[in-house]
Amino acid sequence: MPAVARPQPQAQAKQSEGFCAYAIIPNADDPVSLAIHGLIDHASTQTGSMTSWLLWKGSARASKR
Repeated sequence: MPAVARPQPQAQAKQSEGFCAYAIIPNADDPVSLAIHGLIDHASTQTGSMTSWLLWKGSARASKR
């Protein structure tokens, strides 16, 4: 049986033509999600850098004693 296109009611057609800022397709990131993931990655990197620096600073103090 071949596929047959069914006409949409006008209310649904107008609604589907509008702009949507968020991802509708699964596994597609929206701009807000990308920004939040970027901030989390940056915070994680900074935390790792600070931890390394504090460990280095602590070992330098211990070696002076």
